[in-house]
Amino acid sequence: MTRKILVAAAASALLAACGQNEPELPAETPTPVPEQTQTPEPLPEPNPAALKSEISASWTPADLVGSERVSVELSDAETAILTGTDTGDEGSGGSTGGAHVVFELPSTRDISNNTLIISVRAKSVGDDPTPFSVAYSTNVKGNSGWREFEATATAETYTFEYGINDPPNKVDLNGDYIGIMVPTGSSIEVESISLAVAE
Repeated sequence: MTRKILVAAAASALLAACGQNEPELPAETPTPVPEQTQTPEPLPEPNPAALKSEISASWTPADLVGSERVSVELSDAETAILTGTDTGDEGSGGSTGGAHVVFELPSTRDISNNTLIISVRAKSVGDDPTPFSVAYSTNVKGNSGWREFEATATAETYTFEYGINDPPNKVDLNGDYIGIMVPTGSSIEVESISLAVAE
């Protein structure tokens, strides 16, 4: 009986020793996944530079497009009544939140590095002075922000200058906008809008 116990103990010790001496397998190393890099799309070719003699335009009141924020009503063949509402965007970017006209030349010619002279001939509706604002807006090269004026009962030409910059890695193939903003409940009468380039 004692001999059987000794044999069993020896067998258990041998199995334990064999288990302790088994070589450890190396841990599996995950296969690296290559990083996917996105190649930026090439910029479109810019428009050819405009000649200074090309950078001019004029618009009649009939060319004005109203917005949620500023309505346009043609009073006759020569003027338009712009009235501010209490809804809509007041931003000066894009087509602006105001009534606007479109300057098409930048869609075919690059007008960067030029200073524009924007003019609006207008008067208040009634005897009291009426504040209004004008902005020049490009599609990707920024905008002038709203420039503030005050229309009187007599028609006058209100003017400001805005330089078109040429930011790197930006190509603008769209038209630009001149927007007019009027406070809520106020109205001005617009006779004409024009644009020229400073020499």
